[in-house]
Formats: sequence, C-alpha cells, structure tokens
Amino acid sequence: KAPMVGGMILSALATAASFLPYLAIYFIIQEIVGVYPDFGALDVPTVLGYGGLALGGVLLNVLLYTASVALSHIAAYGTLYQCKINYVSHITKLPLGYHLKMGSGKLRKIMDDNIESLEGFIAHDLPNMVSAFVAPVVMLVLVFAVDWRFGLATFVGIIVSFLVYGVTAGGNKTKQLMEDYQASLEDMSKASVEYIRGIAVVKAFWQTAFSFKRLHDSIRNYTKTVIPYSLSQELMTAAFTAALNGIYLFVIPVGIWIGSSTNDYQAFAASFIFYLIFVPVIASILMKVLYASVNAMQVGNAVEHIDQVLAEPEIPEKTTSRKPSTYDVTYDHVTFSYTDEEAHAALKDVSFTAPQGKVTAIVGSSGGGKSTVANLLSRFWDVKQGQILVRGSDIRDIPLSDLMDQISMVFQRVYLFQDTVYNNIAM
Repeated sequence: KAPMVGGMILSALATAASFLPYLAIYFIIQEIVGVYPDFGALDVPTVLGYGGLALGGVLLNVLLYTASVALSHIAAYGTLYQCKINYVSHITKLPLGYHLKMGSGKLRKIMDDNIESLEGFIAHDLPNMVSAFVAPVVMLVLVFAVDWRFGLATFVGIIVSFLVYGVTAGGNKTKQLMEDYQASLEDMSKASVEYIRGIAVVKAFWQTAFSFKRLHDSIRNYTKTVIPYSLSQELMTAAFTAALNGIYLFVIPVGIWIGSSTNDYQAFAASFIFYLIFVPVIASILMKVLYASVNAMQVGNAVEHIDQVLAEPEIPEKTTSRKPSTYDVTYDHVTFSYTDEEAHAALKDVSFTAPQGKVTAIVGSSGGGKSTVANLLSRFWDVKQGQILVRGSDIRDIPLSDLMDQISMVFQRVYLFQDTVYNNIAM
C-alpha cells in the first residue's frame, strides 16, 4: 500500500507540474501582446525566465511521473505475487467437485488473465487515473484564473461533453454487456483447454474444432457477446470526442462578444489567444478520464471473478491432530450426491468396514460409485449424510495434512506434469 499511495501522490504532483508550461505560455503571450507592434521593447530576460519556467515544468513532470511509475510497479508486482499465492493456496483447499464444475480452463483464465490485469492497472492505469482526475481540477483553476468569462464558457463546454457521455454510455446495459463478454471469454478458454487436452482423441476420429460442439458453441457465444460490447463503445466514444473537440463552439462566441465591447484590447487578445491554444489540450486531458473509467470498469469486472473464486468455502478442517493408533476404515450410512438432487445420489446409505491389514475390494459395474468411495476417503468431497471413520474418528476431525499422509492412491487417469520422471514419481 505504501508504494501505491506514494505513486498516486507523485502522479498528482506530476500532473500539476505539467500545467506550468501553459502558464508560462500565457505570460509570454502577455509580454508579446503588451509591446505589439514594437517588438524591440520586448523584455527578453523576462521572456527567457518564463521559458525557463516552462522547461522546469516539463523536467519536473518527467521526474515526478518516472518516480510515480517506479513506485506503482513495485506495488503492482507485489500485489500480483500476493494475489497469485493467495489464489493458488485457496484453490488447493477447495473440494475437487468445484474444480470439475468450473473446469481448469476457466480457473487458468482467472489466474493468468484476471490477476495479470491487476498488474497493468496498478502499474500504469492507476497513476493515469489519478492524473486524469487531478488534471481537470488544476485545469479548471487555470482557465478561471486567466479570465473567468472564458473559463465559464470552457466549463459549460466540458459539462455538455460529460452530459453527452452520460446519455450515450448505456449505464447498466453496458456493464451487463461487459459481464457477458468476460463470462463468454472464460467459457471459451475452458472449452479450448478441454479440446487441446483431448487432441489425441480428436485426431484419432478425424474431428476438427468445429465438430467439437462445446468449443464451437463457446466461440459462437463469444462472438455474440464481444461484438455488441465493442459496438456499445462506438457511439459513446465518438460522441464524447466530438463534444470535447467542440468546446471551441462555446469559447469563440464568448471571445467575439468580449472583444466587441472591451476597453483593454491587449489583455483580451492575450487571454483569447491563450484559450485558443489551450482548448485542444482540454480535450486530450478529458479523454484520459474516459479511458481511465473504462479501464477501471474492466478491471473491476475481472476482480469480481477473482473474488467469486476466493469466496468459495474451503473444505472445513480441524487444526488439532487426532492421529489414530490403528487404521480400520468404516463407512457409516454414507450418502453422497455430486449435485444437490438426492435422487441422483452416487452413494446411498452405504455401510461397511475395511479392517487394517486386510485387502478390501469394492466391486461393481461402471458408474456404480467405486471411485466415489475412494474419493470420499481422501476428502476430495465431504459426505452429505453419514460419516467415514478411521478407528472411531470422523475423518473430518483429522487435519487434512495428517489424513493425506496416511493415504496412498493410484488414480485411474494418470496426469504427467511437465517435469522429470523422478519428480513425477515423487509427486
């Protein structure tokens, strides 16, 4: 938090420093208009002093912004590291059923893309957001300080621009489009991973991506969501940009009105020239506000998906060890369903004892629940009814690390990590 806050403060100061050159330009214009047309009477040392002020503002802006970005990167990578550690630690404590329901592709997308987006947001977008919201404040102070009448005309133009933005932004509809887009992107990632993992089967039967229905449907759904979302930004961006660049329509009439009735033409000319130079700068400053708000909305949506995973309850675990002295395993009226519907229970009121030192085989037809019996002993899931006992102790009362230390399992489906043979055996 400390480097993040420091980076935001330095970004605000850098933004304030960036306006010093424009203030210097106004003073230089005053000096030139004040002696017009006798340029020989120009106070060159004073003009050079204002030039030095402009150069100093540029250098100060560069130094402060560089320091701001350096601090924000420290904060960004620290946050990224901690978020990934927290995320990976959390999903290892979730029931296996959650992983099967979500799919590795969607979980991978959240870890690789959603969490990664935090780095870009904190390192780059956050300083820019601070700059985007500080700049209008400093800008308004400057435009009202030079000439309140031109300042008021400029302010009205800015208000109209934001009203246009509000009307064309779409509100909740745009937010919903973004949520649909993010969800379809995760589904497509999930289906893509499944397709690639099963590529041997796909090739064996001469199938293509388009014949793999789940992937095909996810791509079609992504197309349906990404195009409306992209087009929803079109009108808003075009209207806001046009309105910002149209602030001249408010400044020039006011300039004509002031010029037609002024007694101090030199002061008027200096102010009018300054605003004609400064109005395009206003458009570029406020466009940053638009981009910052859009980026914040995108990252906010990504963070919601991270929070949804982190909010999933972990397998409840006792901290005190109750290691049994013998290892008789008893299933006591165990009922379990992979869904919330008890009618489709994989196991229903199952009771038996597997005594220590004996071989106990579970025999039955495919889909009869044999693997479920083994998975429940390892607490990949927890039973819905009944209990599993090891020498009278409910396995839910044994710390998971202690329980897993006592279980050795040979899986039906072998997964090889991209590592050495030794490390795969050790795992």
